[in-house]
Amino acid sequence: LNKLAKCLSESPDSSECINLQRKILSSCCSNHPKLFERLVLAYVEAIEETHLQLSSLDLGQLSNERKPAITVRIFRCDVECLQEFDPHCAIEDIKVPLEQADMYAKSLLEVLQHAHHIGYATHGDIFSGSLHQALLILKECDMDTKLASLNYCHNVLRSQSASSWITNPDVGHYAQLTLEATAIMWSAVAKWLDMGCMTRQELKRLNITTKLLLEVLHMRARPAHHLGYLLLNEILSLPTAIELDDGLLETLSSYIQGQLEHSVVPLEQLVHLQQLLLSHWHCYPTHLVPILALMGLKQTEMRSGVVQVLTQSLVEILKKEEVLSKDWQKMIAILRGFKQLEKLILSQSQHKIAEHEGHIDSSVLAMLPLQCEIIKVADTNWNNLSMQLVELESKCSADQRHIHLEICSLLMQITFIRHFLKTQTQHQLLAILQRHLKLSHLCAIRLETPSSVHTQMQSFYAQQYMRLFQSEETQEIFCSNLPQLYISGFIKPEQLMKALPTINNRGGRAQVIRLLLC
Repeated sequence: LNKLAKCLSESPDSSECINLQRKILSSCCSNHPKLFERLVLAYVEAIEETHLQLSSLDLGQLSNERKPAITVRIFRCDVECLQEFDPHCAIEDIKVPLEQADMYAKSLLEVLQHAHHIGYATHGDIFSGSLHQALLILKECDMDTKLASLNYCHNVLRSQSASSWITNPDVGHYAQLTLEATAIMWSAVAKWLDMGCMTRQELKRLNITTKLLLEVLHMRARPAHHLGYLLLNEILSLPTAIELDDGLLETLSSYIQGQLEHSVVPLEQLVHLQQLLLSHWHCYPTHLVPILALMGLKQTEMRSGVVQVLTQSLVEILKKEEVLSKDWQKMIAILRGFKQLEKLILSQSQHKIAEHEGHIDSSVLAMLPLQCEIIKVADTNWNNLSMQLVELESKCSADQRHIHLEICSLLMQITFIRHFLKTQTQHQLLAILQRHLKLSHLCAIRLETPSSVHTQMQSFYAQQYMRLFQSEETQEIFCSNLPQLYISGFIKPEQLMKALPTINNRGGRAQVIRLLLC
């Protein structure tokens, strides 16, 4: 390996040299596990030595040298026994030209990545320990090597078992440091792009690796809400010319929601996060409104402010002469946020009752509330707003039709809005959904009984249930929602009895029999 490392520093094409090192490691992993362990540790030390030499350089002094280089003393061992066969055998220091040093560090990382790929199952602890050296390289080297280092950290963290996240302190510690390093990289993106230190392709790689890292941390890592906030702040602060990846924002939103849901966040941090979200949610409503809704659950003081801001935004959109595509996205995000907040508050109140009783049985279940209302916003005429939204049906394009139908459904699903709607308005909203036969949106609606709108839903299903059971387009959604439709009183036992012999879908048939048995 010492000879190959020297060859790597001298050869313009490193691929053959890297492949030979991979083969040596693969052979050792299969035949000599102890030797494989020693070699992996040697690569980790080689990466650390490369970092030490690069970090100790005096760039001012080097500018006078014609061909500046670093000297690394790596892959060293006692060679006396070998000198009995070859007197000239020696471990050599390796001189790496400074212009190749970043590529050299990246090559060492590539070989270590291969070692991890073949050996993580049996030597997991070595690789979790190597995250320290990988992060040092990330700090010191050029963009291509930084991204290779970040990718290596992600792969090592992803391969860790659930138990190692608990028992091995290195894993959680370096996971947080990796996320912190990622946030620092995002803070410099605008400057790097401007100075030509980063290409658009490298920005895409940073997007992808950040997203993959967040997915791993969301599943495994200890709460680090301050780092989630820092990363979101850096990404949202980028100039508008830098287009953000939708998948990254979605993953970061899920990560922050997970942090808020499963940990106690200091009030000061919540206030900072709320200010950040309220400043930027207009630009990214789909991903940021769900975080605002969750914050409305965590802090009742913030709830009224969040609902007020979102309602006011909805009112302003409907005042426009022309509703643009981004406005449709904003409206649907606002209404989904209200629905999410209601569900969260309902779930919280149900859990409080269950915890107070200390057990779950039919009597406790009967006590649980089935709906709740979030705080009412004064001076908001929801009936007028809803009628304006109904009237938009004729103006919305074919691309926006599905959004309009979901809006009609949400106006009926959100309890605090529905209670403000006149009966005629509710009939109109249901009629739009029934006319387009948008079953997924219809099945999500729960209504009070007795009421004329409940009767309207009963009549609709009485006319359509045979068709819904038999049509390939609707039978899956219809059958999966049957229990709720049955409990809501929209579907009756005699209708199920009549439909049973005609149902071809096995799952649907089983669902109907199950309900009839109940």
